[in-house]
Amino acid sequence: MALYVVLVLGLITTFLSVFMGLVMTDIKQVIAYSTLNSLGLMMVALGFGEAGVAPAMLYLFCHAFFKALLFLGSGSVIHATEKQDVSELGGLAKKMPITNATFAIGALSMAGLVPLSGFFAKDEIMVVAQDYGIIPLILLAVTLPITAMYMLRVYLLTFMGEPKDHHAYEHAHESPPIMAVPLLILAALAVVAGFIVFDAAGEAIGMGSGFLGAVEQALVPDLHEFHFDWPLAIVSTLLVGGGLAGALYAFSGAAEPAKKAAAAFPFFYALFRNKFYLDDFYQWVINNLVLGFARVIAFFDRAVVNDTGINGTGQVTYGFGWLLKFHQTGQLPNYALGMVLGVAIIAIVGFSVKG
Repeated sequence: MALYVVLVLGLITTFLSVFMGLVMTDIKQVIAYSTLNSLGLMMVALGFGEAGVAPAMLYLFCHAFFKALLFLGSGSVIHATEKQDVSELGGLAKKMPITNATFAIGALSMAGLVPLSGFFAKDEIMVVAQDYGIIPLILLAVTLPITAMYMLRVYLLTFMGEPKDHHAYEHAHESPPIMAVPLLILAALAVVAGFIVFDAAGEAIGMGSGFLGAVEQALVPDLHEFHFDWPLAIVSTLLVGGGLAGALYAFSGAAEPAKKAAAAFPFFYALFRNKFYLDDFYQWVINNLVLGFARVIAFFDRAVVNDTGINGTGQVTYGFGWLLKFHQTGQLPNYALGMVLGVAIIAIVGFSVKG
């Protein structure tokens, strides 16, 4: 049951995040949603049980390089232009050749284009998905072209076409070596990291076998070995290629096809743009349920625990003390009067009972 929950949550995360990334304009936000997409994929793999552990680890390994590359590349763009909204960018390929080339590698790797590392990482999850029913496989397959589309979209709007903000364009410059060199290193790793699935590559770096075999020998022995699934690889490559072609058509130049699509389907555009209204739902839950429950707890704490349990006991003790002070005055006439009254009361009660 627990694995089923992990699988369902992973599929929901993967499926929703690709549509969010398709309409966001903040370059870092787009990459952040691609991270959600990646996390969802890893959770899907883990939801498949022991057979998915190694593919999830492989994706985590490859994802480290191309996602770090994308975030550092976006940082390079922001550093150079002081802008991070892609609707204000464009044409930066000429001004920032290193950032342009390395960001493209990161975007295409995230898209899962063969033979970049993202291709091997994503396809291995698809291979495992084949053994767990057609629905997970179809849902994952649907996300492939959309992921490719929104990753190429953010690249095209940032680096291709005409500058949308000429002040930002004139201000743009390539990042200094302290940023450019890590970009080049991460780009190289994003290209070659996926080959670690092959035994020869794993043996060359001392793993004894390919990445999957090494992980599974350590964690879940004798479960899964890497094998290249040609039919699945061809299908996934065609889907990714279709998504890239769609992005080229929709977002090249002035992105008129994309604008027309947004105008033609305003409901879906608003749905994606508002993140499926999840933030609004969370805020409603906080305002109406969490804070409402908190007010009940606060009232109980104040009225029962504090005012009654703590202050109340103190006030009762104070009241008894206030009453007792009339019996302990330190004056002998008062004590004598008390004794006389006490004797009188006892006598009256005694005579009454006897009578």
